Amino acid sequence: MGCTSNEPNVVSILGYISAGFPPGEHDFAAYGALNENMIAASSKSYDGIKAGPGDFPRGLTVSR
Repeated sequence: MGCTSNEPNVVSILGYISAGFPPGEHDFAAYGALNENMIAASSKSYDGIKAGPGDFPRGLTVSR
């Protein structure tokens, strides 16, 4: 599987909601902006992987 991002929700929640990861802030607007940037980056990565050789599953990883 081609993975574009490993658990992007962890980065945004711990960085901007719970402040457990850098930058360690409580900033809901920054949390939303980071999520939008992570979605855009994943989409671009998906397109790049899909354009390459092979036909295999691709996407991002999210634990439940």
